[in-house]
Amino acid sequence: MENEGTSMNHEDWAAMYNQNLLAISFLIAVIASYTVLDVSRRVSLSRGWKRSAWLTGGACAMGIGIWAMHFIAMLAYHPSSLSVTYSVLMVALSVLVAIAASLGGLVVACRPDITMKQLTVGGTLVGFAISGMHYIGMAAMDNVTIRYEPSLFTLSIVIAVGASIAALMLSFRFRVHVSRFGKMLKLGSGVIMGTAITGMHYTGMAAAHIVPVSSEMTHSDAAYQGNYFLLAVLIAAGTIVVLALALFSAYFADQRLAEQIALKGSILESAMDCIVMLDARGNILEFNPVAEETFGYSQREVIGRNMTELIIPPPLRQEYTDRLNQYLKSGDGKLLGNRYETMAMRADGSEFPIELTVTRIKKAGAPILTTYLRDITERRLADETIMQMAYYDPLTELPNRNLFMQMVAQVLQQARQTQQTVSVMFIDLDRFKYINDTLGHYVGDSLLQAVAQLLQRCMRKTDIVSRLGGDEFIALLPNTGRQGAAMLAQRIIDQMKQPMVIDKHHLFITPSIGLTVYPEDAFDVDSLVKNADLAMYASKETGKNVYTFFDPRMNMVNSRKLELEQGLRKALEQQEFDLYYQPKIHIRTRKIIGMEALIRWQHPELGWVSPGEFIPIAEETGLIFSIGEWIMRMACMQNKAWQSQGYPPVRMAVNLSLRQFNQEHFVSGLAQILAETGLDARWLELEITESIAIRNEKYVINRLQAIKELGVSISIDDFGTGYSSLSYLKKFPIDTLKIDRAFVRDIAKSSDDTAIVQAIIAMAHSLKLRVLAEGVETKEQLAFLRRHACDEAQGYLFSRPVPADGMEKLLSRRIPLKGERAAKPSVSVQP
Repeated sequence: MENEGTSMNHEDWAAMYNQNLLAISFLIAVIASYTVLDVSRRVSLSRGWKRSAWLTGGACAMGIGIWAMHFIAMLAYHPSSLSVTYSVLMVALSVLVAIAASLGGLVVACRPDITMKQLTVGGTLVGFAISGMHYIGMAAMDNVTIRYEPSLFTLSIVIAVGASIAALMLSFRFRVHVSRFGKMLKLGSGVIMGTAITGMHYTGMAAAHIVPVSSEMTHSDAAYQGNYFLLAVLIAAGTIVVLALALFSAYFADQRLAEQIALKGSILESAMDCIVMLDARGNILEFNPVAEETFGYSQREVIGRNMTELIIPPPLRQEYTDRLNQYLKSGDGKLLGNRYETMAMRADGSEFPIELTVTRIKKAGAPILTTYLRDITERRLADETIMQMAYYDPLTELPNRNLFMQMVAQVLQQARQTQQTVSVMFIDLDRFKYINDTLGHYVGDSLLQAVAQLLQRCMRKTDIVSRLGGDEFIALLPNTGRQGAAMLAQRIIDQMKQPMVIDKHHLFITPSIGLTVYPEDAFDVDSLVKNADLAMYASKETGKNVYTFFDPRMNMVNSRKLELEQGLRKALEQQEFDLYYQPKIHIRTRKIIGMEALIRWQHPELGWVSPGEFIPIAEETGLIFSIGEWIMRMACMQNKAWQSQGYPPVRMAVNLSLRQFNQEHFVSGLAQILAETGLDARWLELEITESIAIRNEKYVINRLQAIKELGVSISIDDFGTGYSSLSYLKKFPIDTLKIDRAFVRDIAKSSDDTAIVQAIIAMAHSLKLRVLAEGVETKEQLAFLRRHACDEAQGYLFSRPVPADGMEKLLSRRIPLKGERAAKPSVSVQP
């Protein structure tokens, strides 16, 4: 291509440049500057082969853009006195220099940890490269000689270096911005940078003095001539296409990046767990809303700060730091993906349990750790609740049977190794059922809690006390022999002599304690507990409120109890029960005025079994319901049969247990038995104990009234041994008081018993109640009772319990023969 003219310093600048091409060159500079700023962001956000592709494509686009701006600007220069051609080789070299300079600038600007010093050095090198590209392009002109004015030449290089440093700084500053504001900043920066590059070019052109070598155009095989305006337009169009491709590629990449960022933000915001992202030094990069709410920090407060200092409690910080450093050094993958439970700290300093999981990604070659944290306070509380329910008694909060048995096993294992003795203490509360049934379950539960606290006060720190259930407690006494166990048992007995005040009730409760010792009595857990249980029952049988050590002979007693329980279940079916009858005598007339039905059991193998032995077993097993109904039915049938045979009618007394009395349909069942047997209700008497009388007052009154409405008489058995009170005697519809044999036994010898019996008789008569003394065995006792106006008596002095045929003989002697006077009372007072 050819331009006419002489030298630049002698030409008119406005006439020497094509204004349209000047505008195109400036536009190319701005577009190229904006492109490099945008591409630099894509380079910094990419990894691996994508980063290399963006670096290569970005360097080509930027280099071509800068070169095109320079070349179009040079084509815009056309002095009339100058004919110019361009060397293709030198032009190609200038293009390569521009691309190389751009590549160097992008590599420097897109480093993740570049400093201002490195940006300055890199910008200086790029500036020199761009200046070199410009002056190489100038050297591509043939047929001219060029010399440069030193000051303007230097200024052009300074402008190139300054523009390059500014470009790199702007690239580094705005490389991660994808918002609309960030794009506006980049566009403004592109305009500034494009202006600076354009200024560098025209300063360099102003520094040049171009003198033609000859007036004739020279030709070479590396030169190209043509219309300079068309060439400039073609170069501009090609450059814009290249830059547009780069921008469109960045735009579509931005769209995908925006979607990824939106997805990331959505995940962080919608996650139910705390998400904290950390760099290799433990500094926080991300802190989602759940983490803000959980830890009490805002995201602005924590970004860039070290996680250890913010949310790890001081005692755990060193351990956490050591584990993190160990992972970063070794790359041990065991840390990743596993769940750990530890403690964390809130902004207010409070600590709470968390569950932590760590995953890892790579960013710019450095590890980024994503930590998922979950507040497990509620789960811990739930676990503790489950643990409490599984291993602790909910009423007393003592260890239950499961935990106790585990503890015994552990202590025994240690005792075997150290050859120590271990004692087990079984504690059962005497008369607790009586208190629970009479005063209600609330009082019973409160009493159990009070006993649990008393036992814990009596125990040593190494001892373990447990509630097995009901009113049964058991204690484990490590490193304790017979003497130590006996001392502790006596301490418990002494402490329980004091009344316990429960809901305004002063309650006296006594323990029956069984003791067994390892290794003397047993070697395993189950045997020790069983032996202690047997020893406890032995304490009950020997008078209660005592402690007893296990004896091997107790196994025989336990075996008999089990045999009796099994036999009771078959006794009704096999008709092994029988009823005996003991007469009741009117003291003044000595006539039989009634009788008490008493059950007897002849076991096919064990022989006669005492009611005192099998009735408690029937109470425990619930067999008392069927046995009690059988007694009631047989007694009514027998009394009705005697009346049908002509014997004088008398009251038939039947003992009623507490469980029978509380049976829901007892009254209706009683009415049905009377109807089926045909016995008039006035000839039936129910004997109840004081434990029934002091139950829920309203309930007892209603139940007794229902029985009385049937016409049945009611008496209080064993009066004076329980909760003797005038209050229930006044309110309850009862007919007779039976003085317990314990007071009758020594009335002729003990002044206390004499006074008690006199008081009971006087009190009963004042309430218009009949009085019966049981256990009368001597004439002296009978004489005393007669003197003090006791109404009725029962005991061996008159007759032992006898079977039905024996009772018929007693009744027959009372029946006068036809035409004869009534015989004297057949009942002798002889012992």
